[in-house]
Amino acid sequence: MEFKHLNEALQTYGDRATQLAKLELGTYKPRPVRKTTWNGMNPQSTKVTFRKRRAVASGKLQKSIKYKVNSKTDTPFVEFIFEDYGKFVEEGRKKGKGVPPAALRKWITKDRKLRYFNRKTNQFESMTEGRLKGMMFTINRSIKAFGIEPRPFMKPSERKSMQENFQAITDAFEKDILDNLTDE
Repeated sequence: MEFKHLNEALQTYGDRATQLAKLELGTYKPRPVRKTTWNGMNPQSTKVTFRKRRAVASGKLQKSIKYKVNSKTDTPFVEFIFEDYGKFVEEGRKKGKGVPPAALRKWITKDRKLRYFNRKTNQFESMTEGRLKGMMFTINRSIKAFGIEPRPFMKPSERKSMQENFQAITDAFEKDILDNLTDE
């Protein structure tokens, strides 16, 4: 069975969903910021404030969002494709689980290009291996204690795009079925 009209409707749906997801990632929203005093590996006291921040750091995830309509099966569907770490942005990370050190090292050095700030001299200083390990420890300890807040970008975008395009998809499917019945 050929789904010519349905494929076009699904293209429109995919275009809109990816557009909304990219906008959602770039939107400034209140996000929790924690100031914590630690007793070893245990948080002693935590003060949570909210700052308006984007879910995007480098823009790599935003640029990677794509879709493809898979019409090779009996039922066509839309498949969304983005960077692997997008699922952790979408769903967050439960507390109690840390981040693999290799991934954290890559994020600090290449993706975010974080710099070491010395509070005593009030200046940025070069990143040494010891400072990098300390930064990795601090970030990982915080993730283990509090987790990472989910920042859904794909699910709300898919939902909104489906609401906007539902009637067009239904009509296209109906049209394709009628066309296939009249061709036989």
